[in-house]
Amino acid sequence: MFIFKKAIKKNISTDEAAELLKKLNSFLDENSPQVTKWLAKIFKDQQNSITYAELEKAAAAGFENEIRKWQEEYAKFVNEKLNPLWLLAINEGAKHFSEKYQNVFYDSDRFVKDWLNKHAAEFVTNINAETRQAIKSILAYGQDNGMSVKEIAKMIRPTIGLNTRQAAANLNYQNTVRENLLKNHPRMTPARAEEKAQAAALKYASKQHRQRAEMIAHTELSFAYNRGAHESVRQAMSNGLMGRCEKVWTTAGTNRVCGRCMDLSGTVVGFEDKFFYSSVTDGQTPPLHPRCRCVIVYREIDSPRGKNTLQINEINGNMLTGAFAGALNPNSREAVEHAIRYYGLVRSMKTDCARIAKNTGFRVQDIQQIKKIMDSLIDGKYEIEEKEYLYVINKKWVLKAKSFIENYIE
Repeated sequence: MFIFKKAIKKNISTDEAAELLKKLNSFLDENSPQVTKWLAKIFKDQQNSITYAELEKAAAAGFENEIRKWQEEYAKFVNEKLNPLWLLAINEGAKHFSEKYQNVFYDSDRFVKDWLNKHAAEFVTNINAETRQAIKSILAYGQDNGMSVKEIAKMIRPTIGLNTRQAAANLNYQNTVRENLLKNHPRMTPARAEEKAQAAALKYASKQHRQRAEMIAHTELSFAYNRGAHESVRQAMSNGLMGRCEKVWTTAGTNRVCGRCMDLSGTVVGFEDKFFYSSVTDGQTPPLHPRCRCVIVYREIDSPRGKNTLQINEINGNMLTGAFAGALNPNSREAVEHAIRYYGLVRSMKTDCARIAKNTGFRVQDIQQIKKIMDSLIDGKYEIEEKEYLYVINKKWVLKAKSFIENYIE
């Protein structure tokens, strides 16, 4: 369910809007086919991996064991396939604003990590809930119509991997094919008509699997791409490279844009505000719905406060430091954000360990191990409270690292 906010509307720069839309569409067109292929295969494998005997047993038990197994498969798919592509989409979405404002974007930022972790859990929950609802709707149909467990099992097979709407369409198609066969071929037995209807439904399901996979692939990559742009702007503002921003909802402006997105076109909200309220998304960025191709234009409403960041020269890995406001107060938001960004720079350097070892006399292996431990600490792999390790980073590690690097890395 979507509840739209009443908000001010403004005209936007058509040049920047067109550029943002072009970049989004190019990324989706290039990368969504691979995700579609992976998902369609998962749906097909789920359908083919269970025998009719197992289907009968599962139908009698309510399919709970199978649904739990599919949830594990979806979680594995997210960890092995989708997460890397989400991260790619985030970085691609961040490029426009990081290049425009010459800001280094960190995909290890806590806001990015929080979004990835939360969205991964939501994805697995939502896709499995859709599958569960579809299966349960077919079971209920069979029971309401007095069908045997064997009949229900045969009817369910083509609907495995579909959402509720698709499952209902597939069931209607099965029934229509069977009825037409019996009507047009009086000598055909009901068993033969059922067999042919099942085959037709399975063929139709393959098309539906691809349609569902395409919709999910497009929507999920759009989620991550738009989130990358959002977090890139957040980092640029925090670094003093951008002033305080407002967000403007932007559509392609063609006759293919849906009415809901057209209603939002030009709507302006604050950076942390929502464009709409929904149970399936935070409403801060597109997409509004499956296959949505909208983007956000970020407008500065205050002047930047001045550069307040750290950069790495990509040629030799040297770190160039700027102002470090807020770092002396370990409880401030600025200190936390600076600490995370500072160590993000340290961990991304490629030649630092060798040069530190050369200048200090320590072994390269020892420096690498220290860096590895710090990486694990930042990634939360050790049992330690977040506020405790952020305090360590802010008050101790950042200041020492800053001094250490400045003294030993030329």
